[in-house]
Amino acid sequence: MHGSEFLLFMGAALAINLAPGASILYLSPVAANHGVKAGTVASLGLALGVVFVVTGTCINVAAARAARSAGGALHAWTARWIPGGVLLLLGAKLALLETAAGTSTAD
Repeated sequence: MHGSEFLLFMGAALAINLAPGASILYLSPVAANHGVKAGTVASLGLALGVVFVVTGTCINVAAARAARSAGGALHAWTARWIPGGVLLLLGAKLALLETAAGTSTAD
């Protein structure tokens, strides 16, 4: 990655983290109802989640760059099917947990 690409990536990552969004909708009530300590813990949990997202993105970009030199077939497969498989597994796990608890989010 060239220096200008890295600066562009870091600028975009900073803008995404500074923009209000779903995390603010989560953190505001937690901090208001449970105090500063709970809000800080929730904020650190969200930051840890961002670390995993950025790490996954970096791995995917590295795979794309490697696949570009190798013809691209492997990356095309992994970029399409692995994230879909992860989402299916998470959905199945949620469905099993809801079934075991006797609750449902679908009304």
